[in-house]
Amino acid sequence: MLELQEFSTSRNFNVRKYLVYRAWTDAAELEQWWGPKASTLKVLKLELRQGGLFHFCMKASDGSESWGKFVFNEVIPGETLSFIASFSDASGNTVRNPVNDIWPLEVLNTVLFSEREGNTVLKISGKPLHATDEECMAFYNASEYLKEEFDSSFERLEVLLSKTGV
Repeated sequence: MLELQEFSTSRNFNVRKYLVYRAWTDAAELEQWWGPKASTLKVLKLELRQGGLFHFCMKASDGSESWGKFVFNEVIPGETLSFIASFSDASGNTVRNPVNDIWPLEVLNTVLFSEREGNTVLKISGKPLHATDEECMAFYNASEYLKEEFDSSFERLEVLLSKTGV
């Protein structure tokens, strides 16, 4: 059995921590930045509590839709969000990645928010859960792709934060 590889990336934002946290926890704000640049997001449900659900639909520029969900393990306001991320169907049932059938069914993610001198450091890490060796390798081999996807979202987040506060 392969040792589970963790993906990690971080980003500095030149705003107070509460603004970055709010952007992660407010449905209207999430719809403005979560996902790749050419996509749009529709939040169906956002329950910020242990066991709560974030269920969403992402529409690509070609009109295709993909569904996803996060099930929260831990919510510490302003500090930590921990959740199991997976692809889903429109009803919120966990499904395989529609374009990569060896992608792990579930990925445990942790988002940490810290503030230093009025700037926020956001760190996100993730690792496959209950995954086969093949799924772990697929996740590990996608680390550059994952970083690019998060960078794309974080660029959109920076635009939103530049409009919402100091």
